[in-house]
Amino acid sequence: MNAQHTVRALVILMTLTAALGTGAARGDNIDLKLLGRGPHLIQECKEQGYHRVGTLKFRVKAPGQSDLFATEPLCSNLADRLENLLVLSIDPKETKHSLTVLHAAGATAASRNVKVSYRTPEARKQLFEYKYPPAWGPAERKQADAFFTGQVTIKEDLRTAEVQIEVFDRTNDWRRVALFSVDVDRNVLADAGLSFQLDRRAVKEKVPAKLDQAAAAVALTRRKEGIASSKPELLQVTVLVGDKELSVRNSNGPGPGVVPLPRPGQTVCLRLHNLSDQTLGVLLRVSGKNTFGEQIDEASRCRRWLLKPGEEKVVKGYQNGSDEPKPFRISRGGASELSPAVQNLVDVQVFVANEKEERTVRSPVSLRGLSEADRKEAGKWKLETLQEKLRTRGGLRLVPRGGHEPDDAAPTPVDERLDRAAFVEALRIRFEPE
Repeated sequence: MNAQHTVRALVILMTLTAALGTGAARGDNIDLKLLGRGPHLIQECKEQGYHRVGTLKFRVKAPGQSDLFATEPLCSNLADRLENLLVLSIDPKETKHSLTVLHAAGATAASRNVKVSYRTPEARKQLFEYKYPPAWGPAERKQADAFFTGQVTIKEDLRTAEVQIEVFDRTNDWRRVALFSVDVDRNVLADAGLSFQLDRRAVKEKVPAKLDQAAAAVALTRRKEGIASSKPELLQVTVLVGDKELSVRNSNGPGPGVVPLPRPGQTVCLRLHNLSDQTLGVLLRVSGKNTFGEQIDEASRCRRWLLKPGEEKVVKGYQNGSDEPKPFRISRGGASELSPAVQNLVDVQVFVANEKEERTVRSPVSLRGLSEADRKEAGKWKLETLQEKLRTRGGLRLVPRGGHEPDDAAPTPVDERLDRAAFVEALRIRFEPE
């Protein structure tokens, strides 16, 4: 190993150690591991002479899932998180090698060709013919020099996953540039559409890492044995289309509950009913976005509906600060392999107060990026502004040599009435054509 590679390896190791060594901040396990790879990916671009790079949907190999591009939102948000990592890892003072990260490359390509893919050399070649918007600033669209993507393989026991990051360029040279393993946490299970429900005893007695393992065990049992709860224990979710209440098939079972896709013009509402004797915090995502402010953050950074024991709440749309909610738009899942396929999904994540839970709400690490409203403003920003916005949103601070680590001084982003809230249940409803 030459001196340059030795220095680079030490930088990566120091950054990763800083990111993982703190016990005061615990976020999504994949994001924590990704943090240390940023400088390495930037160095890869320099060595290969890449000046414009985009990210594409990951393939996710999950037990019981045959389509590698269908495990949503995990497939899509990993591309977003990798894009944000590249943006954060650029040195704005670098003059010898300029790098532009392209925004939402997969969705842009899909808007040009619904059958777009990167499975074959011919399909990859087509991706380099399109022009993509930059992640920041008003610059014109440009063709890409390379695309980063990868694969996540969730092991059969749902306890661990292997994450591989890859890059390919115009020469069709396809390379693996990073490989690491992570413990599957409750965020990964929810993003993969694997439902679970933890009982009160487990929540009371176990610390976060043990709760992750317990959730994986529940999800595994449901998947293998097809177990479905006869009725929900904490929260009942009812789908209302127009004035009609729809029955949800397979609700709380090993897979998603299923309801008919609404017809054009029909309104969709969701009724939440707290069946328990404790206050619940409910994160309700529709089409991949939080019903509060259309947030896309990691779960512990999102605002939640607070329901007192026995309380009901009808959510009629996205709450964006105005009196009138923005109606939900439910449509068929993504028709393209490379565009997000979350338009027909409702994801529900339930939280309860738990003193054993670490104060993860102090500073959970998140690379999931900005809200839809903030993204629209990025066209006016310089690189430094976008980086600062991503650091603030993600609970990160800059450390020497271009790395990042959790910022323990980041403000608490969720409601104080559920301090140290434990993520105890994940369920999904999918709208499908009749």
